[in-house]
Amino acid sequence: EIRRVPFGEGIVDFDALFRLLQLQKYNGLFVAEMWADDKPESVVYIREAKRFLKDRMQKAVNHISQEGLVSV
Repeated sequence: EIRRVPFGEGIVDFDALFRLLQLQKYNGLFVAEMWADDKPESVVYIREAKRFLKDRMQKAVNHISQEGLVSV
């Protein structure tokens, strides 16, 4: 099922995506779409997804900085 798959457990290579965006010096908006029901626990899933994405973005910044490819 393509719905209700937590971020990081699907087929998207977020590490590669965010490294590429960092290399391109992308400084715009990033929008993530996810499935959320009208259930109270959906808020928990949204917070977990946000945390996951922010962590992966920071990991990309750190990786590129350590490689000396982009100054941050």
